[in-house]
Amino acid sequence: MIRTSAYILLIFIATARSADAFVLTGTKWPQAFLGAPVTLTYSYANLLDGGLLDPNNQPVSTAVIRGSIQEALSLWASVAPLNFVEVPDIGPPISDSQYAFTTGMADIRFGHHLIDGFGNVKAHGYYPSSPVLGLSGDVHFDDYDRWAYVGSLTYPDLLGCAEHEIGHALGLDHSLDLNAVMYPTFHRMNGLGTGFLTPDDIAGIQAIYGAGKGSVHPLPEPGTIVLAVTALAFAGLLSWQRRSRGA
Repeated sequence: MIRTSAYILLIFIATARSADAFVLTGTKWPQAFLGAPVTLTYSYANLLDGGLLDPNNQPVSTAVIRGSIQEALSLWASVAPLNFVEVPDIGPPISDSQYAFTTGMADIRFGHHLIDGFGNVKAHGYYPSSPVLGLSGDVHFDDYDRWAYVGSLTYPDLLGCAEHEIGHALGLDHSLDLNAVMYPTFHRMNGLGTGFLTPDDIAGIQAIYGAGKGSVHPLPEPGTIVLAVTALAFAGLLSWQRRSRGA
């Protein structure tokens, strides 16, 4: 049984934490001034190679992986002046060890490798710090875990995990607010389109970069490029045929 005075103290602590529960790492990506636009590149190192498996030991689809990453980035960009631009991946293979900085590497590389096996740690995100470390901003998922579309404590979803780890990659530490995305045990989402940030998450990221609105610019899918080239070629052929008939 909790005494009345102790109960009041617990309520006071919980209220204080909910008012200012986010924790900053003290690191951030370069910014001219608070509120100024920040452009960050991102790439898929080995995240799309079929190494992440679902609970049935089948590869998580590329559509779900890319959709989860893009939605997670969009959520952070919706409340802070962060512009994420996808670039082709350049760099050494993903591992759990530090690797040398390679000129042209994306600021945030998404990949997978063994972290601690099934259960416990699902992923990790490196804080923004000196680029000499090579790993700054990178997000790695544990490929010994199994990833579900609708997340649970046993089988996490990529969307909820990506939101949390990208928060680390941007300079946020774990929040004391148990409702926050940045709480140590991240929230499981119910599929694409169900992601969210809490007021605490928003206050935290805006304390680092200021309030504003950014953007996400993914690269076209390979199939989209092929279709576009085919369409242009077909349009060119029709134009040539019309000119030939008119000659």
